[in-house]
Amino acid sequence: MFPPLTGLTVMLSYLMQRFALTNNHHRSVTLVATLLSNETVKSYGWLLRAFKKAFGREPMVAVTDQDPAMKIVVEKEFNNLRHRLCMWHIMEKLSTKVGPAIYQNKAFKKRICDIVWTDTIEPSEFEREWDSIINDFELKSNNWLRDMFELRFNWIPAYYRNQPMSGLMRTTSWSESENYFFGQLTSTTLTLVEFVRHSDTAMDIQRYTHRTNQHKTRYTTPELLTDYVLEKEEREIYTRTIFYDIQEEICASITDCMSMSLMTIDGTHKFCIKEIGPEVSSLGLFEVLFTPSDVTLSCSCKRFESEFPKRYVSRRGTRDAVTREKRTRFDGRNKFSDGSIRDEIVKDIIGSVEYCIDKLASNIEELAIFRDHIQDLKSKVDTGLPNQRSMSDREVISFALGVSKPSKVKIRNPLKSKNKGERSNSRIIPSKERAMTDGAKKRRKCNNCGDLDADHDSQNCPKPKKTLQQKSNMPGA
Repeated sequence: MFPPLTGLTVMLSYLMQRFALTNNHHRSVTLVATLLSNETVKSYGWLLRAFKKAFGREPMVAVTDQDPAMKIVVEKEFNNLRHRLCMWHIMEKLSTKVGPAIYQNKAFKKRICDIVWTDTIEPSEFEREWDSIINDFELKSNNWLRDMFELRFNWIPAYYRNQPMSGLMRTTSWSESENYFFGQLTSTTLTLVEFVRHSDTAMDIQRYTHRTNQHKTRYTTPELLTDYVLEKEEREIYTRTIFYDIQEEICASITDCMSMSLMTIDGTHKFCIKEIGPEVSSLGLFEVLFTPSDVTLSCSCKRFESEFPKRYVSRRGTRDAVTREKRTRFDGRNKFSDGSIRDEIVKDIIGSVEYCIDKLASNIEELAIFRDHIQDLKSKVDTGLPNQRSMSDREVISFALGVSKPSKVKIRNPLKSKNKGERSNSRIIPSKERAMTDGAKKRRKCNNCGDLDADHDSQNCPKPKKTLQQKSNMPGA
C-alpha cells in the first residue's frame, strides 16, 4: 500500500511536502518530507523521481486530490501505478453541484452513498444504479456529475475491488492527520532553523509513540474473547492494535453471519454465507471458496483478498514488521565505494540483531548468552582492525551530499510562494481609495520654521529657534 501523495504546509516561502503511511500499529507516520518552492509540474516531477530513486520501486496505488499538476506528474513518472482521487474531496462538492433542494433529499443521499462508498458491488451494478439516480432526479444536464462519471475508474471503490488494499485507501485522511499533527508544532512565522528544530521534535514524538506501542505489544497480552485457535494464533502474530481489529472480525463471524449451505465442486468447498443482525446487507448471500489441497480461500466480497494479501497474513501489521525490514539510519558513515552492496550487508546485520533481541526479550538467560556472544565478536573486531577516526557531523553531511563546504556562502531571500487556498492577511487597496486616504491625512508641519511635509520637527529643526511672538506671526498659526 502506498501513502497518499498530498498534504502541503506553507513554511516561510516554501511548501512542505510529506509522504504519510500507517505503521504496524495503525498509526500515521511520516515516511519522507521535502521542501518545494512551488506546486508546478516540474517541482512535483523532481519530487516523485527522487522518491522512486530512494525506494527503488514504484508504489501500487496513490491517492491525491484533484490537483491537475499532481495528476499529470503521477501518470508521467509512475508507469505501473494506479492513480486514485480522494473520495472525500469529490463528495464534499456534491451539495454545491446538485443544489440544496436535491442534496437535502434523504432518498437521493442514501442512494448515491450506497453505490459510491461501498466496495461490495460490481462495476456494472454501480453504472445501472447511477443512471437510475440521474434519471429519477432529472440530473442529465448536470455537467459536473457527467464529468465525475467519466472519472469513475479513478475514484469509485467498485472499480478497485481486485486491487490489494485499495478498498481501504479511499481518502487522503492519513495525510490530513499528518497536517494537523505538524501544524500543532509549526507555523508560517518560524525561521528555517526554528522550523527544522520543530520538525525534529515532531519526528521524535512519532518515534517515541512507536517505541511505546512496541513495548506494550511485546510485554502485554490481550484478553481472548473466544476459544478459537485462530484468535490465539493471531494474538501471537499481530500487534495489539491490529489484533483488536482482527478480534472484532472473529467475533462478528460468530454473531453477525451464518452458513446457509455447503457444496463441494472438484475438491473445493463452496459456502454460502448470509449476514444477520440489525445492519444486514442488501446483497444477499456471499460465496466463500475453500480449497483444502493448497489451503486457499476467496470470498465474493473481495475484502478478504484486499485486507489480507500474501497468503492471508500481511506482515505490515505483525509484531516484527519493523525489525524484519532490516531498518537502519543511514548517513555518511554507512556509505562506501561499492555503495549498494555494502549498505545491504549493513541492513542485514542490523535487522538480524534486532530480530534476535525481540525474540529473546522474554528469556533473560538466552538474552544474556546472546549479549556475551556479541561482545566477544566486538572484541575480535577491535583487535583485528585499527581504530579509525570518527567523522564529524560536518564531514558526514558533506560526504552524504557529495559536496564540500564553499569558501563563501551567500544566502538570498526566498521567493514568496502561496499555497492553494491561502488567503492574504491584507486586501489590495485600489488607487482611488488610496488617493482619498492619503489626501485625508494631516500634513506634517514643523512648529519652528513652519515647513510642511518636513523631514524634521521643532526639536531638531536646522533653523534658529523662534520666540513665541515670532511663532504667532507664522502663516497658519
